[in-house]
Amino acid sequence: MDDIFVSWASPDKPVVDRIVDQLLDAGLRIHEYSRGMRTGENIREWINEGIRDAKVVLAVVSAQTLTNHRQWLEYELTLAIARLDQKDNRLQTLALVRLGEVPGRLLPGQLEPSRVKFFDLKPGGDPGSEERLIEKLVADLSDALGDSAPLVIPAALFAMSSEEFTQFRTREKDADKLSRLAALCRSVGMPPPPGLWDELGERYGHTSSDFAPYGDGRRLIEVAQSVLRSVNRQRLEDGGKPLHLRWYSRDELAGDVGDPRTRRLRRKWEEGYSVLIVDAVSALHGDIAQSLETMPRADWIGDGVVICIPPYTRHTGMLEHLIAESLRTHVRLTDAADKWRNTEVPGLAFDIPTEISLKRWLSQLLFRLDSKPKPFLPRVRAMSNGEVHDSPVLPGMPGGLAP
Repeated sequence: MDDIFVSWASPDKPVVDRIVDQLLDAGLRIHEYSRGMRTGENIREWINEGIRDAKVVLAVVSAQTLTNHRQWLEYELTLAIARLDQKDNRLQTLALVRLGEVPGRLLPGQLEPSRVKFFDLKPGGDPGSEERLIEKLVADLSDALGDSAPLVIPAALFAMSSEEFTQFRTREKDADKLSRLAALCRSVGMPPPPGLWDELGERYGHTSSDFAPYGDGRRLIEVAQSVLRSVNRQRLEDGGKPLHLRWYSRDELAGDVGDPRTRRLRRKWEEGYSVLIVDAVSALHGDIAQSLETMPRADWIGDGVVICIPPYTRHTGMLEHLIAESLRTHVRLTDAADKWRNTEVPGLAFDIPTEISLKRWLSQLLFRLDSKPKPFLPRVRAMSNGEVHDSPVLPGMPGGLAP
């Protein structure tokens, strides 16, 4: 049985794909026809079965969809409303995501506000708008999803944009930092400036979230999400709770601490699990360094994890290919390396700054996270006269004992 039935029409496919990808990453079972319907299946039967078994029906609509592609959406929404009226019904919630301005007159008449959860998304808006939508979906639908609702882990990536990197490498006041950075990079065989700056500059993109430190050009956030998918499959097989990495920008974390939204975000970092990934080069940038100093710290040992990406990833990234090539004459090692690279199965790692080593470290961390919420340590101290023992570092987690 699936958790969420997704109703949509072709004009909205790009946005729907991104939403569905993130829900799948979070370990949720999705009934969506472009990914789940097999050739030869009857579409009406497939829709009826999906809505009958779902806990949530999620409809994504836009003005264009409701004007030109109304038939199937209206059919699916009508079925969902009928399911809500039935006794002993698995369907808990009907949720509607409105893309852009959607006049009320275009919405089907049976969508009574008291029976529908409404969410709004403006396509092409600020980069974090879809992240906030997914977070709100996960939070607001948790009751309906029950045990399959993912545990939300706040995560952040502190990295420069390409524009910030250009400014950093040309500022006279950063000369000492640049000199030490160049010396470090030369020690591992990287070229001297100006070629060094070109190699380092390839890691950065238009925004901080575009940071792509490895040779394949994939964004680091995408690498982390691929690990999350693998981890969630295993956690679900083992009866555990899936995880959702909610990515925040450094601007959100470094906002006005007097702002209620910033305070709520900082409490998330202090009260539960969190993941912070820092680019070592970006940490030399004055503004980013200052933001790091003001980051909230998790109160339980092992809950707040910091992953630092060294400056020579692009240079040593070629080693990943060379290592794979050197193993070709060793069938056993070649099979193990290929299996790890393709499925992120824990058990094999090369201790060099490559995508493989990041995947293994992150998968060990995420797989071992406890699904039970942690008490807020300052409150526990206040209620127990300050006598509180920190939780132990779990075996296999960064900073813990070897598994």
